[in-house]
Amino acid sequence: LSSVLPSSVSASVDGTFSASVSGRVVALSRSGGTTTNRIVQYEVANVTVPSVAGSSGTFQSKYETSSGDCLAEDVSIPGVEVHAREFEYGPILRHSSIFAGEHTNLTLEVTTFNPIPSDGKVRLDFPRHEPKY
Repeated sequence: LSSVLPSSVSASVDGTFSASVSGRVVALSRSGGTTTNRIVQYEVANVTVPSVAGSSGTFQSKYETSSGDCLAEDVSIPGVEVHAREFEYGPILRHSSIFAGEHTNLTLEVTTFNPIPSDGKVRLDFPRHEPKY
């Protein structure tokens, strides 16, 4: 997280809102307006999705008074599933020979968005039709 601003707040809440970031915590502060106990929806813009596919992990939410007293808290908000992206570059397949009947070496070149784990694998599936590799 870097610079984050609340991009919208539900119409049922008045007042002025501001945001601050400290590490992994975004604090949305409200000043002015009337006290509310309505359903409130906040949208935070400019959040960067994790760079690796998988679960984001659980989120936590806490509502506090201006002096820091906890009014409500949930420390186990389910995370989101981050999906793998397509290749950033490639894949490109190169043959050392393209002449019929010759043996060839194949080179697969690809740049991935997600790192290949130390116990991961790269898979190349050959076509089923002739010619046979």
